[in-house]
Amino acid sequence: MRKFGRALSLVLLIASTVVAVGQPWREAYERGLTAVRAQKWSDARAAFLEAGKDRKGDAAGPTRLRGGAVTEQRSWRDGAPYSPNFAAAYAGLKAAFAMGEPDRAAMLNTVSGEFLRLLDQGQNAKETFYFLNLTYSALGDKDAVGKLEERFAKVGRRMRWKVDTEIISPEEMAAIQTLNPEAVARPAQPDRTPRNPTDTTSGATRPASETGPTQPATSDRPFNPANPPMPKPRQNPASTNPTTSPGTIQPGSLTPSSVPELDPLGKPIALSNKFALIVGNTQSKIADLAAPDTAGNDATLIRDGLVTDGGYPEANVEVLIDASPEAILQKANALAERMPEDGAVITIFFSGVGVNLDGKDYLAGIDATSATDSAAMLAKVDLFKPFLNKGANIFAFFQVNRPVIGGRTFGGEVPIVGSIAQSFGTIQGGTVLGFTRNGKRVGVYANAFSNALLEFKTNKIPILEFSWQVFFRMRRGGTGIEGGGSTQTPTLPVLTNMASDARF
Repeated sequence: MRKFGRALSLVLLIASTVVAVGQPWREAYERGLTAVRAQKWSDARAAFLEAGKDRKGDAAGPTRLRGGAVTEQRSWRDGAPYSPNFAAAYAGLKAAFAMGEPDRAAMLNTVSGEFLRLLDQGQNAKETFYFLNLTYSALGDKDAVGKLEERFAKVGRRMRWKVDTEIISPEEMAAIQTLNPEAVARPAQPDRTPRNPTDTTSGATRPASETGPTQPATSDRPFNPANPPMPKPRQNPASTNPTTSPGTIQPGSLTPSSVPELDPLGKPIALSNKFALIVGNTQSKIADLAAPDTAGNDATLIRDGLVTDGGYPEANVEVLIDASPEAILQKANALAERMPEDGAVITIFFSGVGVNLDGKDYLAGIDATSATDSAAMLAKVDLFKPFLNKGANIFAFFQVNRPVIGGRTFGGEVPIVGSIAQSFGTIQGGTVLGFTRNGKRVGVYANAFSNALLEFKTNKIPILEFSWQVFFRMRRGGTGIEGGGSTQTPTLPVLTNMASDARF
């Protein structure tokens, strides 16, 4: 009996030791997650590396926690994957962008090796391909990018490894979810090749035929997993019926196949269910958070583009310059009252100051004096609410600086109700830029937005394709058709209850 008691004590000691040994990696990993939320990338990387030393090897499946009753098995973090090595490389990539040379290049080289090692171990995840591609692109290593593209296509449908996506931002996930290995493997079709971008020094009213020749589509054309070629929408020819006159047609009055894309004058037919609210707030009293100096001109540019090239009735487009929160909300309510129940589309373009306070996004009015006081601001969800009550599809575009304040940045709030697409003129931590066009200062994002409208020239614009074209124009800086190196990078849409091919 005494021997049995000693044996039982030994078993309990061993069991308690296993539980204790399991604690350090959990504590380190969760410290890393906390640092990610605060965007303290160096601290996050150190914590994930520490977790990886204590418990080696990433795991795609859930982690069963030891201890407790046998019949009550528990999973760590509700069954989330354990990804310390992936997370450390991801945090290193983020940290590198804030470094100066030569530290930046050194970190990028280290990170590229870490991502590549995961792929060599058979951990084929879209997320790993995506961020390794960004790393190679940041290093300017075109040969490595080409080899990665071939590997991405070869893996194809066998890309089943799961990583911990809690550390990845919503806009990055939006981009990752669009990646398709099969699209890399097969040749692009001629009518699905993006056009040469419009010259950023010219006006948006220039005919699309003058924007340059299309790129010949061949199987040898490089495919960047982070920047895939997007199909160009097919445009129906202008009506040849001389009795047809421009005007507004009611949605549903014609079958989709018979709805003319353009009127006889070459302008998209305006649809009465399409509305737009455009705000350009150039003024700002917040000392440490400037508004874009281009906001007023941008508002006019976007309005003209939506009306001329996007099929928006001029009477349904409202523009506010240097507005208060009350004025913005009043205009939103007025627009919503004119909308039909269900089936309406509202495009919101805001250029000004935006902040995130305690996880909630706010748009600053011209009287706001502090980046931490919401008294003179409009909550983003309050702007959406009148349109949500009408069952409208909301397409929101925000051209705002996105500094990290208190570990948060504007755009961090993602609604869970309604049908909403949110896009931002720059990535987290980025700054919006402007340049002179036709003697006026305009935003880089607004200019690319306007030129993309001109290129599509349709009243049924697919949101993801449109966002990719805006992305291309900004990254290329108006030169060529491949990716470039501009200093401002827009995001792809963050979608809530909306398909990636939804039209606005």
